[in-house]
Amino acid sequence: MVSYVHIKNEIQKIGSVKLVIAMFTSVFVTFIFSSSFIEFKKESLLSNNMMEIQPAIQSINAYFACFILIVFSAITWYYIISLENKNGTWSILLTIPIPKRQLLFTKHTVNFVLYVGYNILFSIISLIQLFIMGIEINYGEFLKLQAIFFIVALTIPYSQLLFHLIIKNGLLAISLTIITIFLILIKDNIPSIITLFIPIFYVDNVWMDITNLKLVIIYCTVSILYFLVIFLISIKTNYYNYE
Repeated sequence: MVSYVHIKNEIQKIGSVKLVIAMFTSVFVTFIFSSSFIEFKKESLLSNNMMEIQPAIQSINAYFACFILIVFSAITWYYIISLENKNGTWSILLTIPIPKRQLLFTKHTVNFVLYVGYNILFSIISLIQLFIMGIEINYGEFLKLQAIFFIVALTIPYSQLLFHLIIKNGLLAISLTIITIFLILIKDNIPSIITLFIPIFYVDNVWMDITNLKLVIIYCTVSILYFLVIFLISIKTNYYNYE
């Protein structure tokens, strides 16, 4: 349904250089934040024998990746969805012989490509960080943890998409990421019974008990369902300026 040409055209319209810079910058900032935190908490991590534990370091990386992914997703959805509203170009797009559903599938594919790109770079930089810290790497465990992050973190970009679908002002939708970031920062003050049902907390919830296989499976399953529901809503519902 979605051709390479359509994806290429969509990326070129947004600006491939712009997207690549945003992706690399996001991963670099994630690395800087997590490395700074590890250095700042070094004594505490050493006293708790966590400096040489691979999952502990990966969980710190994942924590900061959540914040950066929120911002990165908000920006990418701005270019993919909200910029069309701002420029009033949805109606112009209809003059191209491409069905609406195919057009929207293309936009979602572009976002997924960017999400995969971020995760690949994030995995590489996390691996480099473990090397730098001299931690003995269990590659099977590393890939498992990164795969879990990839699945559960899908809830982040698709939570951001809701802002861009409901609010036609792209810049306002981006600014609302502050709410998401604030909620993560105050998570410890929110009753756990509530955080269980808020998708943006799923990554953190999984990492709190990563050895609980049943919990991991549940959150991965729910994350995929959440992604599919938001995806179908964005395809089926008239959230756009044309029909």
